[in-house]
Amino acid sequence: MLSAEDNGLLTRTGAGTPMGDFFRRFWLPVLLSQELPAPDGPPVRPHRGANLFFGRNEECGLRCAYHGWKFDADGRCVDMTFTGVEGVSE
Repeated sequence: MLSAEDNGLLTRTGAGTPMGDFFRRFWLPVLLSQELPAPDGPPVRPHRGANLFFGRNEECGLRCAYHGWKFDADGRCVDMTFTGVEGVSE
């Protein structure tokens, strides 16, 4: 079992934390390439266990209910207001 200190080290992903810095260095895959729809196909609803159906439509983008990131119509992340599962505003 992990100590409280080790658990915090591994689970805190806010800016400036060791895991937050590590997390921000890599893309996180959400689908296999064969799961991607055709270019004109419908959006894929599940995302890291959160349903994008419940995402917020904000100023020409969709904000994910899971991590709070906002994506534009081309799938580019345009705002990373919240960090990881902590939901801490940066």
